[in-house]
Amino acid sequence: MKQTKQVLGLPVMGMKEGMTQGIAVDFMVDPEAKRIRYIILKNEIGYGFRVIAIEDVKGIGTNYIMTTTVDNAKKLYECPDLLKEMESALFGSDLLGAKVLSVVGNILPEVREFTFDEQTGNIESLILANGKDYAASVIATLARDVVFLDIVDQQPEEEYFFEKPEEVVAAVEEVVEEVVEEEQPVQLSAYAMAQREFLLGHTVNFDIVDSTGKVVIAQGTVVTDEVIAYAEKMDVSADLALNVD
Repeated sequence: MKQTKQVLGLPVMGMKEGMTQGIAVDFMVDPEAKRIRYIILKNEIGYGFRVIAIEDVKGIGTNYIMTTTVDNAKKLYECPDLLKEMESALFGSDLLGAKVLSVVGNILPEVREFTFDEQTGNIESLILANGKDYAASVIATLARDVVFLDIVDQQPEEEYFFEKPEEVVAAVEEVVEEVVEEEQPVQLSAYAMAQREFLLGHTVNFDIVDSTGKVVIAQGTVVTDEVIAYAEKMDVSADLALNVD
């Protein structure tokens, strides 16, 4: 059983070649099965993303994620179906820091860590910010921003896991002032970065239309950052990813 912090940052080692291929930066999680399906890798040189299915992992040690061959670490842009699936997928980075509610309506501390079986990918437990460990059997639902636990957890009347209302107002005002003073850069997810890298410079093979049938990106268009941004605005990002050369 492994915690995410024991895996993230480890390189993948292919036993056939005796060489590495990518470093673990995130996980793709099946929320229904409550299991990790893929480990997302970033190339050691800093460019490109790969994925390795949990079934192809032979073991995870202190220094390496072991697999039979580096060919198991597939380039993300070579997996268009997976790219599309990732648009609505749950990632390990979503789960870490997620809010937690019991099914009876009590607010619990956020998720600080989770453990999983490195052979099956099954999530074994959630560790909350207060250090309390909950077995996966009590997880009712895994959502992108909220986890629901099937427990009856009595919360003390005067205990707050989040700020009291007046503290929230003050915190919001402070954040607004900071944003007005200095616009913060947007941090892209691993998926967004991989999709951008895959698309840039490619040519659109077919006209891409919106929900009304109107052509929003014409055949022959060379993909730039502006085209990617426009595709997101028109909600045709998935069509763009699947229709380039």
